[in-house]
Amino acid sequence: MDSKTVVIGELVKKFNLKQIVGDENSLKRPLIVKEINRPAFELMGFFTISDTSRLILIGNKEQAFIQTLDEEALRNRFDFLTQNDTPGIIITQGNPCNEILIEIAKEKNFPLFLSNENTSQLLIDILMYLSKRMAPSISIHATFIEVYGVGVLLLGESGVGKSEISLELIKKGNRLIADDRVYIRLISDELIGSAPEILYGYMEVRGIGIIDVKQIFGSNSIKESERVDYAIKLVPLKEGMDFERLGAVTSHIEYLGKKIPMVELPVSQGRNMSDIVEVAVTNLKLKDQGIDGAKEFNEKLDRLMLGGKK
Repeated sequence: MDSKTVVIGELVKKFNLKQIVGDENSLKRPLIVKEINRPAFELMGFFTISDTSRLILIGNKEQAFIQTLDEEALRNRFDFLTQNDTPGIIITQGNPCNEILIEIAKEKNFPLFLSNENTSQLLIDILMYLSKRMAPSISIHATFIEVYGVGVLLLGESGVGKSEISLELIKKGNRLIADDRVYIRLISDELIGSAPEILYGYMEVRGIGIIDVKQIFGSNSIKESERVDYAIKLVPLKEGMDFERLGAVTSHIEYLGKKIPMVELPVSQGRNMSDIVEVAVTNLKLKDQGIDGAKEFNEKLDRLMLGGKK
């Protein structure tokens, strides 16, 4: 099964649902869409536009309407709601499940669940979870740091010093999101970066090994996820390499069809790279606001040179 495939059993564990009908096999039903249905139209007998692939939540309003229906109507409605492609039904806010629904669900081995959560809040929580789990994603080799409130990917070959520079940034109050491996998801048209669950909060430093960042620097030194705003590519400085001295050119890198600004920084012994990264990030933020220091300097220089020729 694809890693992005979400089955109803995953939600049972995540949201502490109590299963009242269905066996282990029923928990393998996939959720193929992230949208959730509160079945007002279906309970009224209007089935024409219903999307049966959606997870169903039944809250107080639906329960109140169910109590107005006779047995024939209930059997008709519940038979429609318990189709093979429907992942399951959750009865919320501690309400009991209708006995006719239980009877029909047992006949079909259809999963029914109870939750004590507020219907609207549970709907929002599940939607957010599914949006993240089902979003397009990639995994890249990088370190991901929150610097001055924005998400910054540190790119470069192994051994260039990404983790060491990140360690210095963390010591200065910035926050680690992911080291070595970064998951990037496209959620609501934004790139969101995070660490694999097993690596969250850890980083590897040459000569030391794996360290627990939270234990060493405190709980505020790590963050679960952040929007990917910028990328900085770290390149070993070699003799004769041609770098844009004034930083006037900002390139871009693309992930999942979205482009983000990227600058290249030469890495060499004796340079305080954490300071340089912070300055580079500040410069990128200023450019986003329409302030380009390098461009302004070049324009002033051009005006002085032209003035000198007169």
